[in-house]
Amino acid sequence: MPQVGMPSAEKPTIYNDFDLQVKVIQLFIVDQYKSEMRVIDDSQEVWHCQVYNLKYPTLKEGQYVRIRGCTLYNFANKGYERTFGMRPFSNILALPYPSKLAQDMMIDEMSAKSEFEVT
Repeated sequence: MPQVGMPSAEKPTIYNDFDLQVKVIQLFIVDQYKSEMRVIDDSQEVWHCQVYNLKYPTLKEGQYVRIRGCTLYNFANKGYERTFGMRPFSNILALPYPSKLAQDMMIDEMSAKSEFEVT
């Protein structure tokens, strides 16, 4: 009897796209095209992502941002626990600090940064 489709172990898990509202706590330049970004959300969890320098040249540490079109599909890299990726249609919107959305985020970023510091 012919096999219908792939076995479930080989099928990739596809997650739906979602939006994030986070604060950029660290931004590392990997090369001239990519940077690695660490962000923290309202639940005090640190997430990692790669962004393109040419698409987001004004992105800075300490900014509150809203990221549209994130995904968890196949982005585990460099041994980080929580990573997400962005699709080609994703976009990053910088929120000015006096905005109501940014003020509602109560984030303790110093304790999150100390977790990743090398002593």
